[in-house]
Amino acid sequence: MTPLVIVPFHDPAWLANVEANLCRQTVQARVVFAVNGKAADFTSARWQVTPSGTSHAAAVNAGVEWARDDRDFTHAVLMDSDDYYGPGYLAQALEALKTADCCGKRAVYTWLENGLHLFDRVGGRFMGGTLGFNIKKFRPMPAVHQDDTEWCRAMEESGAVGVDTGPTQYAYVRHGANAHWQANDTIVRKAWGSSRFFPGALVHDVNGDPGISFMRPPPSDAEVFEAM
Repeated sequence: MTPLVIVPFHDPAWLANVEANLCRQTVQARVVFAVNGKAADFTSARWQVTPSGTSHAAAVNAGVEWARDDRDFTHAVLMDSDDYYGPGYLAQALEALKTADCCGKRAVYTWLENGLHLFDRVGGRFMGGTLGFNIKKFRPMPAVHQDDTEWCRAMEESGAVGVDTGPTQYAYVRHGANAHWQANDTIVRKAWGSSRFFPGALVHDVNGDPGISFMRPPPSDAEVFEAM
């Protein structure tokens, strides 16, 4: 297995976060930044850079095309620029890809304004920032609103075997109405349903057991309308 990490990189403001995520990994691999948006002119002596279109999907596809361009990479794992990745994230994904065509996380730890939540996302597909795949089995990611959901569906229809790597080693970090999902925390909770809330937990606690939690129901319709 010759793995590659693909970083869809849309804003240089997240460079320090990306570097921290990459450097803390217990397993290291080559990295390519698929740059777009504010980062279109980004260059780095440390990381390989390839240009992409303006969407997250375009960046993923550009990273795969770079990997396929007369290079020997067999597998790729995604790391979004503005989320948190624990030290075992890459090792966890590569272990899953030994027996699967793709992998990712359905249940996800999520850092909201009031702290750490775990959403089970029952019936959902793998979260976009947690995807890994065999490059030969990769289907282009469509540039649609829910690009990760549609990509997972396309992979399933192609016969690809997917493995859920569980929620640990990753946190989806909300930064208000961020670039990837124009929604506030109330809308996120309404879309994903009930969550386990971990009072006092820190984001890096997703690497193990975040501790005591209690269930928090999704917001009511009245709360949603108030938040809009």
